[in-house]
This record gives sequence, structure tokens and C-alpha cells, in this order.
Amino acid sequence: MIIHRFSIRSLLLAGTCCGLLATVPADAQQPAAPAPAAAPAAAPTPPPAWAVGRPANEQAVKLAPNAPPPLPTAADKLPLDKLKVPKGFKLEVWAAGIPNARTLKLGDKGTVFVSNRLLDKVYAVVEKGGKREAKVIASGMHSPNGILFHKGTLYIAEIERISKIDNIENVLDNPPTRTSSTGWSTRARITSAIRSAIRETCRIRSSAGAASAATSWRRSR
Repeated sequence: MIIHRFSIRSLLLAGTCCGLLATVPADAQQPAAPAPAAAPAAAPTPPPAWAVGRPANEQAVKLAPNAPPPLPTAADKLPLDKLKVPKGFKLEVWAAGIPNARTLKLGDKGTVFVSNRLLDKVYAVVEKGGKREAKVIASGMHSPNGILFHKGTLYIAEIERISKIDNIENVLDNPPTRTSSTGWSTRARITSAIRSAIRETCRIRSSAGAASAATSWRRSR
């Protein structure tokens, strides 16, 4: 009789424990999930191309280039009367209609090539019917600021590449696709051409300076 009572009590206790365990939420029985890792800090935005190398002081940070006007100023709107020149000189508009004109180079046949600094084109100014006309000979470029004419070839320096157009003065009405520098051999040829052009320019300037000095010496005598 005593054994039977203990068996009943054991069964009742076991049933009570099972009921309590069943009422505990399932998620309480699992270990807590680890906190999500913090997102990595965003990389700083790189400065625009024109700000590369700019000092970080307060005065320099306020400096920024002036955006070029979207359209070229009409020839009759240019403020020539506000520009002062030495006595004996005068100003006149030689060519108009070229926005953001930067570098000028003269071709062997009298063509004047004009580059852009902040826009994307290179122009050729030619005489036609007694008037000067500007033609686009290259476009879609990345700041084609530097240009060089050497032995019939026009070299164009963008920020990340150097291109060239061979025999340019004979194909102004239908310029071919420019050739970009690829590989060290092409770059070496372009560098050699640029050095030759620089030496030729220095030689011409030296000759002109020597002639001017000789003329002055003769006048002084």
C-alpha cells in the first residue's frame, strides 16, 4: 500500500514538471543570438579632379574654378573696350564661337588648333570665303587641354591618355577616329615627337633672340 502511494506521487510530480517545461517559450530555451556586426564606415568621397593637390588650409578650401559658360560669347558682346594695351597696339576679334578656348597651336598650312580645358572638344580654325570658321575635329574627350602639332600630326593630351590624329590638315572636313596611346612603344614615339617639337621651338626662339640682339647691336653702332 505504501509503495503504491509513492508511485502515484512520483507520477504526479513528473507530470507537473513536464507541464512547467512545456509552458516555457521555445526561444527562451535557445542561447541569445550574437549582436549583428557594425557596418563598416563609408569610404570618404574622393575630391574632384580640379581639387587634387589643393592645400587643406581654410583659404585654399574656398577656391574653386569658375564654370565656363555653356555657350560662347558672341563677338559683338566681348568687352574689348575694357581691355588695356600698350600704346601702338590694338585689339580685335580674330575668331569667335569657340567655348572654353585654352591652348592654340599653328599647323603647317595655317590651321589654328584650339583645345578645351573643362569641356570635351578640339577645334580647327580655317579660312573659308574670306572668313574664319571653327570646325570640331575631336569630341567626347576628358579635358583635352594640351595639344601639339608636329610633322603633320596633332597630339591631344587628356587627363588619362594621349591621342593623335595623323595628317590632320588634309582631313579637316572628315577627321578620322583618333588613335590613343597604348603600350610603351607608342608612348615612346609620342614622347620623342614632343621632345623634338620642344627643341624646334627653343631653336626658333633662340634664333629670333639672336637676330633681335644682332639688330639691336647694329643699331647701337
